[in-house]
Amino acid sequence: MNDITSIMLNEKFLGELFKPQEVYNKQALRKLFEDLAHGSIMRLNSASMDKLYDLMTMVFKYQVFNAQSPNDVVLITLNHLDSIRNFVNCSAIQKQVDMAHSMVMKMYGNMSPGELQTIRYSLLNFFQDLKVRVSVLLRVGVQNSHGDFIIHTSGAVPPGCEVPGFIRLFDQYGAVAKVKHFNADGDYTAAREVGSMELIGDRIIELGCNILNAPPPPHCLNTPLQEEPKINELLVGREELNLLLTQLLGHRVQHQSDSRDIIRLNLFSCDLEEDDIVAQQNEPSFVNFDARSPSRSAELDKIYSEMTLTDSTVESPSYQSQCQQEEEDLLDLLENS
Repeated sequence: MNDITSIMLNEKFLGELFKPQEVYNKQALRKLFEDLAHGSIMRLNSASMDKLYDLMTMVFKYQVFNAQSPNDVVLITLNHLDSIRNFVNCSAIQKQVDMAHSMVMKMYGNMSPGELQTIRYSLLNFFQDLKVRVSVLLRVGVQNSHGDFIIHTSGAVPPGCEVPGFIRLFDQYGAVAKVKHFNADGDYTAAREVGSMELIGDRIIELGCNILNAPPPPHCLNTPLQEEPKINELLVGREELNLLLTQLLGHRVQHQSDSRDIIRLNLFSCDLEEDDIVAQQNEPSFVNFDARSPSRSAELDKIYSEMTLTDSTVESPSYQSQCQQEEEDLLDLLENS
């Protein structure tokens, strides 16, 4: 994650992205996405890359599609940056996130609602023909089996708006002469607060955050999905669980196929919550493994060392040279798009 973020938020790269220009075509966006994903030690085959690309683009389309006001487009971007800041653990890369926030606010922070709405329309036009069913969207009830998004008619209205259901009639002097009421066919509440656009602040909206942590939208009328035929999950998962425990613990562990006990795997033993401590005392199937200490598997230790990125690593000449080469490749891609 540190590698990808370091390349994606590089100053030169962001400078190219923020230049006034035409919207990239889909082929250029896909190539750029693949280069960013492969900017680290992570390697994906074609099928996995297709799924990851569909997931990223459809979730972003869902976020822009459900923006209640033009200003939400900026707040969605700030939520993205907040999430990235929480992922990285390197001070140098966190400064890059702060710089990206500054660039976003400098360009979009003072735009009028009309300008932001035009940007939203441009984004939706770009994704208009993209309609891919994504399991996470289906599971949380915001997409139906045809790939269409489900709009919920409830919740707080955007800042500066009133709860729908009133028609005001004015006389020739501009005064309200009569007010009519109608059924808005939705459970709306008063306007929500304005989200903060500071470096650290409450954005108010959930769009742009982890969709798995967001509460499901109320009053979503979704067609139940047809359940897939079930197979013997115990038999299927037995060997995978045994292999996992063998890799982690360094010796062969056999888990009985007829056991229905829940296996709780704790990777960071010093981060136990109260519920976990109680469960560890009462459940014999609680497996402790501290991922930060040397394991009994040389292969796992090698993988862990390759995934660890410290401040000294980021500042090393070899790492800087590698990043510079990857950044130049991305800049060449942007120039040729």
